[in-house]
Amino acid sequence: MIEFETDIQNGIAPLTVNFYSDASCFNGATYEFGDGDFAIIDNSTTIFEHTYSEPGTYYVTVISYESNIEQKATFPIVIDGATHLPEDIVFDFSWSPDINYPNTPIQFTSNIEGEYDSLEWLFGNYTTSTNPNPLATYRYYGYYPMTLTVKRGTASKTKMKVIKITNSDTRPPELVMLFADELCIEV
Repeated sequence: MIEFETDIQNGIAPLTVNFYSDASCFNGATYEFGDGDFAIIDNSTTIFEHTYSEPGTYYVTVISYESNIEQKATFPIVIDGATHLPEDIVFDFSWSPDINYPNTPIQFTSNIEGEYDSLEWLFGNYTTSTNPNPLATYRYYGYYPMTLTVKRGTASKTKMKVIKITNSDTRPPELVMLFADELCIEV
């Protein structure tokens, strides 16, 4: 699983955003920041920053290389007058199982400390949820940028990770048979 995260995804210009990458999982990556600037990182880089000087919505595209296969993920950075969540709200999220296949439900779990008004999941496959611990299913293999946004009043904070849905099928034969038609696998 490759993960890309930011410390913040919305705020007031000028806004410096720290980007974090799980560098051990890929051979290199290019970050296109959506404002005409970009950064090329290798597998030894785990944190770097970019400053947005003007208000607007910027779509950051991450192009990573794993086993010489290019993977892309895009996520928004919003620079406006939004306020940030107070520091007493800390959150993260995870999912299980660790290895995921198409058409297999995945349990997502939020871990939120502090009081909040609402939350929203964007799963990267055009589905959403406001449930703190939802189930989601991905139809195709690939990499999906997903976010969890936590809100209190007018303040919000978003955390983004990328989930990998694998096309490598190591499931028991009876499960492979269930999905063989959709995945075009000959059994």
